[in-house]
Amino acid sequence: MKEAGMDCPGGHGKMVLRRAKKRMTFRGVKIIVPVEQYICAACGVEAGTVNQAARIQKTIADAYRKAVNLLAGEEIIEKRKRLNLKPA
Repeated sequence: MKEAGMDCPGGHGKMVLRRAKKRMTFRGVKIIVPVEQYICAACGVEAGTVNQAARIQKTIADAYRKAVNLLAGEEIIEKRKRLNLKPA
């Protein structure tokens, strides 16, 4: 499903959809995550949809797990399937 565009909350018109990598600290660990968000060309405000926020949260969690040598969500699912295990 394609997301509709977004207007600048400051009244500058349509915002532009951009993909970028953001550096951040999560639970004391520095990570870099790809993000997709709308940016206003006039004032630089960044905003996103609920779906974009959900994807970013999952990406942050997976990047954190990788940084601290834990399995990502997809890896856990894959290993459970391979071992024929069901979640508790």
